[in-house]
Amino acid sequence: MELIPHEKLKRMNAMIHGAIAFYEIEGDQILKVLRDSSKDDLVTGMETIGASLYWLRRQMEAFVREADENEKA
Repeated sequence: MELIPHEKLKRMNAMIHGAIAFYEIEGDQILKVLRDSSKDDLVTGMETIGASLYWLRRQMEAFVREADENEKA
């Protein structure tokens, strides 16, 4: 597997955090509209997107920590 340059990892991490910030700010309103419209399949989709974003953030933070440690070594 090709190693991703440290700065690229940091940019990717920032993008993930931005997507999560949007999800946390707007997600509740979107979910409310979907629930009120009885769009259960879309509610499930939004919840899956949120769970995926949080999982991706944890993975990316681990990658960035590892890259930080390798850069210092």
